[in-house]
Amino acid sequence: MWFNIGGSLVSFTTQDFCLITGLRCSGDDKRSKFDAQFCRIKNDLFGHITNISPSDMYDLLCKCSQLSDRDVISLASLFVLTSLMFTTSYKRSVEESLMVLVESKEMNTYAWGNELFGFTISSLRSDLKNKSLIIEGDGKPYIAYRLSGFLIAFQIWIYETITILEGKICSKVRYYCPRILNWTSRVHGNVSAKLNIAKTKLGLKLTQTNSGRFEFWFRVRLKN
Repeated sequence: MWFNIGGSLVSFTTQDFCLITGLRCSGDDKRSKFDAQFCRIKNDLFGHITNISPSDMYDLLCKCSQLSDRDVISLASLFVLTSLMFTTSYKRSVEESLMVLVESKEMNTYAWGNELFGFTISSLRSDLKNKSLIIEGDGKPYIAYRLSGFLIAFQIWIYETITILEGKICSKVRYYCPRILNWTSRVHGNVSAKLNIAKTKLGLKLTQTNSGRFEFWFRVRLKN
């Protein structure tokens, strides 16, 4: 996927995603084959719930002292997948195929990178076309985009692509692979102010916030 940043065309590719995440980006990524298999997690741990959400898994994990080691590992794996990698709505149901896969012998050989990259790119291509106008407490309008997927990987790609960000809103603290381990950021609020870029030059004020525990919003404040 190509982006125009400051007049230069840059691409976010499968190779970038692989280097950033360290996930397998080749091989079998046909998760549909797990749809028809018996789902132990759903039947044994959530028998009374029809549509299981990340919120339900979180609530059960909080009672981990009552669970077996196997159950804790499976639930924790699902929680990471649904809250960090396959980010969507906090209320969205977790797919049964994911519950089966995390307990399968293919868990560590599955091409997670292939599926996650496709999922993330699909969101970027479709959701960046849909924007919402939000008026916050300060009375100033924002354009907001709600995205899905492994957005932290996309965020790291932004850090590595827009070099002016380093030292201002993010810091490269090491040189490891996967590259997701190399970056840290504690900056919140108006990115333009942190970069000290004139409004007439930038034209936009950028902020990045979280809305809920499992939804990421990227916001653009409208130019005055």
